[in-house]
Amino acid sequence: MSVTLTMAQIISIADFAGLTISDCPLDEDELEQEFTVSNNLKVDMEDGTYYEGMTVHISEYPEEGFMPLEEKQPIPSSSYKSKPNSEQTKQSNHDAMINNIIESTGGEI
Repeated sequence: MSVTLTMAQIISIADFAGLTISDCPLDEDELEQEFTVSNNLKVDMEDGTYYEGMTVHISEYPEEGFMPLEEKQPIPSSSYKSKPNSEQTKQSNHDAMINNIIESTGGEI
């Protein structure tokens, strides 16, 4: 399961939670930038481990990486033997599609 939120929506949630976000003027494009929060996603981390749980990533740039949203211990990649879940498969397919577009356009999108 995943949900996509704009920066404006995230700021509204922070305000609802009693957090004040100040000193960061955002233009209209920045307020419309979307972030996707996913649950039970398996993500390979840069340190050779993997994380399974709730994550967030910039919707337009998933290749930039995922940030874990729960405090869980990373698992060594060597112990990862289970089949990918449907959300991970969708993400892998999406990543492959993005890579194909980038390769076919010579990196010019």
